Amino acid sequence: MKKISPVSPKRLALAATILFTIALAILLTRTATLRQAYRFEQQRSAPLDTKVSLTGSSDAPLISSSKTLLREPSSSPIVAHKISRNEKSVSRSKAERDDVAKTASTERERDLEGTEEEEARPDQPDEAERWRLLQMVDENGQIPERALLNAWEHARQMPFESSAWPVENQQSKLRSNDSISIENVAGIQPSGWTWLGPGNIGGRIRSIVISPANPQTIWIGSVAGGIWKSTDGGASWSPLNDFMANLAVSSLAIDRTNPNVLYAGTGEGFNNSDAIRGAGIFKTTDGGATWTQLASTANSNWFAVNRIAINPNDSNIILAATSTGIWRSANGGVPANQISWTQVSTTRMLDIDFNPADGSKCIASGTNGAGAFYSTNGGATWTAATGVNTSGRIEVAYSRSNPTVVYASANNNSGEVYRSSDGGQTYALVSTGKNYLGGQGWYDNIIWVDPTDSNTIIVGGIDLWRGTYDSTAGSVTLTQISRWQSAPPFGSGSSISAHADQHMIIESPQYNGTTNKTVFFGDDGGIFRASDVSSVAQTSGWTTLNNGFGATQFYGGAGNPTSGRIVGGTQDNGTVRYSGGTNTWNTPFGGDGGWCAADPIDPNYFYGEYVDLQIHRSTNGGLSSSYIYNGITDAGSGSTANFIAPFIIDPNNPNTLLAGGAHLWRSTNVKAATPTWASIKDTTGSNISTIAVAKGNSDIIWVGYNNGDVYYTTNASSDTPTWTRADLGSPNLPNRFCERIVIDPTNAARVYVTFGGFTSGNVWRTNDSGVNWTDITSNLPQAPVYAFAVWQQNPNFLYAGTEVGIFASADGGQTWSTSNDGPTNCSVDDLFWMNNTLVAVTHGRGMFSIALAQPSTAQLSQSAYTVGEANGNIAVAVTRTDSTTTASVDYATSDTAGLNPCTLFNGVASSRCDYATTVGTLQFAVGESAKTIFIPIVNDSYAEGNERFTLTLSNPTGLTLGTPSTATITISDNDPATSSNPIVGVPFFVRQQYIDFLGREPDPVGFQGWQNIMNNCPQSGKDAQGNFCDRIEISADFFKSPEFQSRGSFVFRFYPVALGRNPNYAEFMPDLAKASGFLTDAQLEANKVAFVQEFMTRPEFQTKYGSLTDAAFRSAVIQTSGIDPGIAFPQGTMTRAQFLRAFVESTAVYNKFYNQSFVVMQYFGYLRRDPDALYTSWITTMNQTGDYRTMINGFLNSSEYFLRFGP
Repeated sequence: MKKISPVSPKRLALAATILFTIALAILLTRTATLRQAYRFEQQRSAPLDTKVSLTGSSDAPLISSSKTLLREPSSSPIVAHKISRNEKSVSRSKAERDDVAKTASTERERDLEGTEEEEARPDQPDEAERWRLLQMVDENGQIPERALLNAWEHARQMPFESSAWPVENQQSKLRSNDSISIENVAGIQPSGWTWLGPGNIGGRIRSIVISPANPQTIWIGSVAGGIWKSTDGGASWSPLNDFMANLAVSSLAIDRTNPNVLYAGTGEGFNNSDAIRGAGIFKTTDGGATWTQLASTANSNWFAVNRIAINPNDSNIILAATSTGIWRSANGGVPANQISWTQVSTTRMLDIDFNPADGSKCIASGTNGAGAFYSTNGGATWTAATGVNTSGRIEVAYSRSNPTVVYASANNNSGEVYRSSDGGQTYALVSTGKNYLGGQGWYDNIIWVDPTDSNTIIVGGIDLWRGTYDSTAGSVTLTQISRWQSAPPFGSGSSISAHADQHMIIESPQYNGTTNKTVFFGDDGGIFRASDVSSVAQTSGWTTLNNGFGATQFYGGAGNPTSGRIVGGTQDNGTVRYSGGTNTWNTPFGGDGGWCAADPIDPNYFYGEYVDLQIHRSTNGGLSSSYIYNGITDAGSGSTANFIAPFIIDPNNPNTLLAGGAHLWRSTNVKAATPTWASIKDTTGSNISTIAVAKGNSDIIWVGYNNGDVYYTTNASSDTPTWTRADLGSPNLPNRFCERIVIDPTNAARVYVTFGGFTSGNVWRTNDSGVNWTDITSNLPQAPVYAFAVWQQNPNFLYAGTEVGIFASADGGQTWSTSNDGPTNCSVDDLFWMNNTLVAVTHGRGMFSIALAQPSTAQLSQSAYTVGEANGNIAVAVTRTDSTTTASVDYATSDTAGLNPCTLFNGVASSRCDYATTVGTLQFAVGESAKTIFIPIVNDSYAEGNERFTLTLSNPTGLTLGTPSTATITISDNDPATSSNPIVGVPFFVRQQYIDFLGREPDPVGFQGWQNIMNNCPQSGKDAQGNFCDRIEISADFFKSPEFQSRGSFVFRFYPVALGRNPNYAEFMPDLAKASGFLTDAQLEANKVAFVQEFMTRPEFQTKYGSLTDAAFRSAVIQTSGIDPGIAFPQGTMTRAQFLRAFVESTAVYNKFYNQSFVVMQYFGYLRRDPDALYTSWITTMNQTGDYRTMINGFLNSSEYFLRFGP
């Protein structure tokens, strides 16, 4: 048969006339948005009169509180005002910190000299809560109304996907989808998660109630760990409600006529920030087994419910002191969703109570000039009391033995006590100058009156003081009865005291002042008991009841995988250590803790920090710890380091520690007696919030900032590394708090970055070191993502710690699954690995661990195969070790032949000549443990010797790659000498059309049918009806077939439509494979949906459309395609993927690109390469004449095509 070139001379001349170069230019002009992020360090220099929004307006109030962000001013007006990014809003100046913090200065000087540190240290609650707020706001410094509830509701609707949690014997159960009434969880031990504790450290408590019918039954409300219950007088505790684990439960009230009825008020409104965590009032009628939110309180008026009081004579009447005023209900006995409220005062209130004997009389108190109030009509109306200083927070308490006596503790002059003898209408000052509030009475301020003696009181601030009223002198004498420095673990044996920061005092229902003098105290360290309140002293008479009360608020954690020891930094309770027992944690360092690090090799070395980057080190396995931050000039200052500042140990060198303040600091001798520090990155104007080092390459370091900036370096070992900004890639990353950066341990170019804020787009991934970014937030709730982890055993397994629990992805972030138990709903602030055990560090429920089962592995059956050239194909088996879940793995053939001619014999097989390019994805269903890959082999006629190519597995999902994952395949030549070309044979020709155009082997019926047509075709090339039946027509029929048009052509059209260009050969063949093969209609449809979704995640697509609105996206696609916008195109409510597919499948698009795809497929199918410059001449021919037969003849009978198979 005569062989001709693909293009005739005539067409070559035509091509020379009309040839043009198709230039595809993707303009990457990105104008960086102004980085006015919510900068913590800048906020510390703002005016003191900064206020925040207090209403539930459309402006999406940030919080619900009238207290200024720094102190309590003497003025009382409430100003609605959004937090400006240039105003101080989440911190106060160092000069305004707790007076008690001054005691740390001498200790700090001593510690810098290397002295071991085991003493207590002051915590800083105001800084802590402003720090928390910084991570919750969006770019505009706001949090949407109901943000937390919306995120939680989203989370609980998410199904549990077992493949994302590969735990042995894991139950495949769904997340509860019931109403907000949640069944009691008896404990927090699920099938996969293990609670590590601490059960002896505690956490902040603002509310305690005791059953009047059974004094052994106690309920406590923690501000970040939910509601807990004890039925043995505090000897053990169990959490009651899963959702409330993420709420500040600041108040509890019990119906004394029916102790099974309790009300829980949420939102800590005693300072500003925690009000965002409130969700109104919840009610239980079964002692706490189930809780129901009062529907009438599910709005912004109820962001902070500070106290609740129940009328002693009529339990239907309830009063609530909130940050929006006093609310009164007269129908508390009806079902929770029917309880209604009337606002009877618009003045912010912190405390409220009924006269214990007369429900018509009540008292209340507020802050910021609000003062104290009384009511004589059951709380319907209120009158301001006189005689009490109103400049700060006031707490009030009735005397039960004589309710005409009322005491008030006022935050003035560091603590003043007032007494009223007329039921709280007028007051007289009876004590001042004792400094019992310690300068932070806005935060911790409580007063209690002995129920049997109206002259005995206890007041609490940082510590507790007992007072006796002398009626003759008209004054109260106060004696200190607790010493926070001696609280556990710093005190020991019988010489212990209550923790710092007092919030609640309540006596036993059996208290009689003689045989029973038991009183309970709630503070930042949990719950304590004085069995004889009349004799308890600073370091005697105290008992801690944190027996399994696991409400510790952690910021960070780290563990040594060999010893199993863990350290964690907490709010209020220092840096604590776990050594194997939930109730035996110890505290090597007091005050507030933060980030932690553990030497992965030497179990003696642990690292923690006190606030503002004051790093300390333990060299004895966490028994004690000493400061090592001398030389970090940013440390110790709230303006040059975050309250909780990041530091990490280099995963490749445990002698190196990196710490972030305004600068990035590095010590390369961190185990030395006195480590040295050097700055390796200058300040940018914002503080560093997170740091990451690539595993296996210490030269690669990434840092994130409070304002959302992200930088990386690839020469970190240099004294002056070069830094590249990465957040301005394509598209830009958000301009809000950068929570965490994690580098894939198996691929340093793949980096994950997470952000704060109750908004979308909080998890991003780059596969090319920040050039392009993909939002993989997917179906995660709109909540801050504080922590992130990648499982090295299977890097497609991702874990995200959020404000509403922990979530996992088994597919690289395409979809996310909730954990079915464990740290659900509560804030997960950190995640770290101990071998294959993932530890979740929560802010309110302690720590949890889950041992992930070794992932199922997928591997080839052998590492080398041999196939005879005449065999037709080779079958390669892929097996997996576990078939209990769904899984997938990609496969692809490859070689190094390139475009070398098939006449080059060098032992290298070519996909153009010797075998068919074979790519695809193996999908394992549950129960399937093996799959087979079929690779077509070309039985050419060359005597070429044995030739080799490679088959590789990649991108596993739901499993990891085993060994071998790559195999060498040798084609054994069967030709002793080169012979005639096999393409002239009918069976060979027909089979090649299947392979080249449909990407599969022939099916028996079709294979025989096409052969029959060719064998019976007359020499004229036309059948009896005048239809062409020759090779040209048969080859054309493969292109025109419904199978190719619905698959190959379908895939092709996405490129010119969305990207404005044709695909290249290397892109198209894998895409074609995704829609090829023997598929059912359902399988084909699923593959098409998956292809469209994946296509839209590609960097080129995201660069072009990622930042557009939906309307702009549609317009841009239509413009890119070149389709007349006047032509009808898909309308209606559609996702972007649905619109794009409908548009691609539209008649207008199909017709426009039919010839284009026809021509391109001549190159891809026949020549197995990209089009050359003559492509345009064929397009012109097709557009002008539609003469596809001439075009096919040019390719089908070309020398290049013929030489693929033989001479």
